Amino acid sequence: RFCSANARLVFSRIPCSFFSGRISGGRAPRLLCQLDHAHCFSLCKLAMLSSVLRRSALRRIAGARFCSANAAAWTNQRFNAAIPVGAEEDENYVYNYDPSRLPDIQKTNYTYPRAWKGADVEKDKAFYTFSPQAQREIRELVKNELVPRHGDDVDKARIDRSKIPTVVDEMQEVERILQEYYSFVVFNAIEGLETITERRYGSFVQTGALGDLLVQNAEGVKAILVYDRDRTKKMSQGQRYHQSREGGSIHTDNVNVPYIWEYMILTCLQPGRIGGESILCSSLAVHNYLRDNAPEVLETLRQPFWWEYRGFNEKFYRAPIVFYNQRGEPMIRYLRDYMESAYIRKNISMSHEQRYALDYLDSLLELSEMQFRHQLSAGQSVFCFDTQVLHGRTSFVDSGETTGQYDFENPRNRLYQRTWLTKDGWLAEKLNSMPK
Repeated sequence: RFCSANARLVFSRIPCSFFSGRISGGRAPRLLCQLDHAHCFSLCKLAMLSSVLRRSALRRIAGARFCSANAAAWTNQRFNAAIPVGAEEDENYVYNYDPSRLPDIQKTNYTYPRAWKGADVEKDKAFYTFSPQAQREIRELVKNELVPRHGDDVDKARIDRSKIPTVVDEMQEVERILQEYYSFVVFNAIEGLETITERRYGSFVQTGALGDLLVQNAEGVKAILVYDRDRTKKMSQGQRYHQSREGGSIHTDNVNVPYIWEYMILTCLQPGRIGGESILCSSLAVHNYLRDNAPEVLETLRQPFWWEYRGFNEKFYRAPIVFYNQRGEPMIRYLRDYMESAYIRKNISMSHEQRYALDYLDSLLELSEMQFRHQLSAGQSVFCFDTQVLHGRTSFVDSGETTGQYDFENPRNRLYQRTWLTKDGWLAEKLNSMPK
């Protein structure tokens, strides 16, 4: 077994110039193309490559092929590797922020299909149906092993990738699609998964085929159920977004912790009576609009804001809303209600410029031209690169009464499942051991 920390160290030290511009098109740098199998093995041994480089990645090294999705994964790992020891105890440290490396706003330009608006999205590229063989592998693993072994306790499931080789290969293809097109796809339902429990496991298998599922709160839950717990409570009163029926609040999920993880999957287990339509916006298109129409707002969003470790502990951290990966593409961390909660708890006020920038960003995200909307049906999922696709929903109403516990015996109310996914093994261990 190779140490993930050493792999992170190695990749954090690889200069950006090593990855030529052609890597974004799915081709390897010329240096790697010249490596034979023996040299690849020596490279792996020397670098002490970790679980971050799984079977698929090792196969691509041996074949001298690096896809753009792997480049994106390493980019995120570089963000995490750059965090100094002790940063969590230093509230003055600012994550994902280096003023000397911020790109000139007027020199940035992101084009379709990476930067898209709602009308641009082509459904044949935005929707994905797993092959009959992949669906069969998911169905057999769920029905024959996971449900009989774990029942409703989805979090206890561990995905054996050797039992779903076709799913593993197709999830890697989905990564490529995300990197080449819209940074999201809608998965169509898996045939034969008919109950809520089966659909929960089906989504778990899809994400588990690609990387490590992350805990999302102090209780260590990995598969969060999204449904309205109390119709009378609002987020302004402390209710978390996934526990309410409120719409709007278009956001990313990379807000609860300062570390960057890659993917989110949101699965519809049961639609509501009315409403709850999914809303998606492109971070790159948002950046383009701000550059052309409100550069002063964009500049403010690139400066540090206060955040809280919502759901994990009582600490705070600082980070900008807009930051950039190693390829110069913008990434966004945003959920206004959580951010404002941090300022209230710290008893400090945002500046006029900060509050105006948030108002402008909210208004921009609510423009119909910026949004792709889709009403998920039972079994469908949105799978996205979280920091490059903001998501939200319209408000919804359920058929039955809302309570703290979902009625699985009579599933009438809206119920979704959310999971977070990373290919950075270090981060998975970090969140598992985060102080509660």
